[in-house]
Order: sequence, then structure tokens, then C-alpha cells
Amino acid sequence: MVYAGRKTGWILGSVSAVLGTIYFYLLDMYVYTVLDVGLVVLLAYAFFKKDTVSKDVQTWVRVLTGTVMLIISAAAFNGMLTVVETVSTFGLLIGTVLLTHGRESLGWVLHAMAHLLAAYLGYEKEQAFFADLQIASAIVSILGAIKGKTT
Repeated sequence: MVYAGRKTGWILGSVSAVLGTIYFYLLDMYVYTVLDVGLVVLLAYAFFKKDTVSKDVQTWVRVLTGTVMLIISAAAFNGMLTVVETVSTFGLLIGTVLLTHGRESLGWVLHAMAHLLAAYLGYEKEQAFFADLQIASAIVSILGAIKGKTT
């Protein structure tokens, strides 16, 4: 049952990231679009990941994560992102990597922080529906951190 719960979580996260990709693209928020594309790939990786993962797959996951982080860093240094956006995107990306590698508590804490920052940004940009979803996601992340599991 725990295994099925994890698989469901990865699927729901992927659906959310795909919808986020479309949403951010339509709002011309391209850095968040890139982030969500990276999250889709990481969540798909987590869904299909077995107990043992080949070194080649781990290398490609690190390359993808590093590439997305470089894009986010470049955007931040070029003034395209605020500090809040940068910290939020890194929190989601690194938190997802930690969750896929069994570091549940820290991964969930980073997700909670990132979702709260994204909610703040959503309210600032008058995107209340998005911000409210981020608050709900933060609550789920906090519960995940308390439980210490990815179920």
C-alpha cells in the first residue's frame, strides 16, 4: 500500500507540474516554465525508479538538475528573477531531488518553504487561485515533513 501511495504521489505531482508548465508559459514566466519541465522529468524518474538505479541514469538526473539550476541562476543574475523566486525555484528543485533519493524530511521542508514563497509571489501578482494552491501544497509538504515519508 505504501508503494502504491508513492506511485500515486509521483503521478499527481507530474500532472501538477505539467499544468504548471502550461500556466507559467501562458503568463510569460519562462524560468518557472523551465523549472516545471525539469520537475516533470524528475517526477517521471521517481515514478519509474527501481530500488537500484544505474549510474548512467543518476548521471543524467544530475545533468538535468544542474542544467535547470544554471538556467535559474542565469535568470537571477540577469535580473529576471527576484531573490524570492530564485529561492523558491531552488527549493522545489532540490526538494524534489531529495524526495526521489529517500531524504524525505528535508525534501518536504524545502517544498513547504518553496510553496509558501510561491504563494507570496502569487498574491503579489494578483494570482489568488495559484497562491491558494501553493498554500495547500505547503500544508501537504509540512505534513509530509512531519511524517517523514514520501507517501
